[in-house]
Amino acid sequence: MYDKAVQEFLLHHMPPRSSALLATSPPSWLASSQPEAHFYMCGSAPAWQHSTQWPPQGVVKRPLWLLERSLAWAKEELGDEGSTQLPPATSARQLVWGGVSRYMAMIKMMDLVKYKWKQSAVDSGRALLFEAPACSAPLALVGSAVLSLRIRGAGDPDADIFAYICERPADGGDLTYVTEGILRLSYRKEVDAPPHEKAADPPQDSEAEADARVPHHSYRRQDREMVTAEGTTARLKFFPAAYRFRAGSKIALVIAPDDATHYVPNPLAASNPPFICHSRAEPSALWLPLQEDAAAL
Repeated sequence: MYDKAVQEFLLHHMPPRSSALLATSPPSWLASSQPEAHFYMCGSAPAWQHSTQWPPQGVVKRPLWLLERSLAWAKEELGDEGSTQLPPATSARQLVWGGVSRYMAMIKMMDLVKYKWKQSAVDSGRALLFEAPACSAPLALVGSAVLSLRIRGAGDPDADIFAYICERPADGGDLTYVTEGILRLSYRKEVDAPPHEKAADPPQDSEAEADARVPHHSYRRQDREMVTAEGTTARLKFFPAAYRFRAGSKIALVIAPDDATHYVPNPLAASNPPFICHSRAEPSALWLPLQEDAAAL
């Protein structure tokens, strides 16, 4: 279905010289005269969707709070204390995902993205896995999620965060890759986001905090700040995605310290990475732009 949609898009916008190759009529998702945004909803019942506004109507930021190896919708579940140390970087290739990554698919063009989950990374302690309770109804993620982490250094002056949002099927099978976000902690300083980024960020519910906003990092050398034992907040944004989680499945968050297949290792990351805090005093949360009534899209 993915390759057919890409072909339709290319034939419509870049028609070939030979009329024999032209589609007889544009697909329905391109035929509308509305000034709308088109996006492809993956996951359950995949299909092209459209909206006359962005973010789409009904999309609201909701937090999943990090606990000890789990995620909770209620902040009340946080304890008075709690932290989990990020695993040391391994420089292992294909640490948590095998198969064809989004990066390799862009290079090879005709290879479709196909991530293969590697549970061994979690079982061996080289990556962290947090899972939410099973979804009671379908949930659609539309836009850029945000991971807001409270960090405390343990010795290493810097570390990398590779975070992945995934779906655990109802039968408990392998995780399905949804999207990812990346941040080098020393470049966590944020600056005011441009207007178009602010406009694309959906509203937040009554629980919302400033941490829910999509961050915009400066990446300037003079703004680098090493990690210390003093607590600090580091926020990263995920690549925009449109994905419908099935009822009975679980939203999962995977955090890894490196991705040697695609990124150069951090020279300042060693054997004593920072702690991720998840207590009432220092909460960490995964903020998701969710549409509970997926049919409304």
